[in-house]
Amino acid sequence: MMRTTAFLLCILLAAAPLAAQEKAPLVPIKPREPAVGKVYAPKAIITGPTSAYVGDLIHLTWDTEGVDHSAVYVTPERFSDGRPTFERQGEGVWIASRAGTYTVDVIVSNAAGVDRGRQVIVVSGGTAPPLPGPTPLPPGPTPAPTPTPPLPPTPQPAPAGLAGEVAAMVSLVPTAPGAALLALADGCEGVDAQIAAGTLQAGGLLYSGSRKIMAALEDGLNRVAVENGGTATWKPFADAYKTKLKAMFGAGKLATNDDFRGALQETSKGLRFAAVGRP
Repeated sequence: MMRTTAFLLCILLAAAPLAAQEKAPLVPIKPREPAVGKVYAPKAIITGPTSAYVGDLIHLTWDTEGVDHSAVYVTPERFSDGRPTFERQGEGVWIASRAGTYTVDVIVSNAAGVDRGRQVIVVSGGTAPPLPGPTPLPPGPTPAPTPTPPLPPTPQPAPAGLAGEVAAMVSLVPTAPGAALLALADGCEGVDAQIAAGTLQAGGLLYSGSRKIMAALEDGLNRVAVENGGTATWKPFADAYKTKLKAMFGAGKLATNDDFRGALQETSKGLRFAAVGRP
């Protein structure tokens, strides 16, 4: 009986610590609190433009929170005239507005460390390009130019002498086209060229040379007449012109080659004048 009691007591004593552990309250674990007053190294981050034009004001700034000390270096430091290239104002710096390339170094520090920032600024000559404006409307269709009416031809004064008489004789053939009159003028100039070349010559026995010149003129007139209304249409003009030449011959004004050439040139001039304005 005593052995049994002792054994039970041992079991109870052995189980007691386990029961006590099961009933003990749990202690919560507190999260680690951050360190109070910890200082971080500053960052030298420069804010400002990297390009500009002459005449612009270039202002650079950087973060100053937690910064105990700061230094600024600008390269180049001075211009050729000795003036400084920059001006320190508070926690910023103004870069001079002269053309060139400037390197800005900013060094910031505190008890936790040092940091360096760098920015390159290019200042160009000239002025800044203008801001874009509204898009211009496309040009409309170009109106067709108003044609300028041609000025009426200035009437030429009627030629004098034989040329004027020949021009008046053309009125005897009202239907004579301008092309026919120009063809007659070309024929007169052709006979003139033959006299100049010696093919036809005035004078001769019984005025044979002069008669050949007259015959050449008549042949030319007949060819034009046949092609432009017939010889009957041109007969009034032919008769008037022959009468004029016979009168000049009788007065001794068609005695030489020069006399005939002058008469032929005047005849051509009169015919060309009469051809103006004719269809």
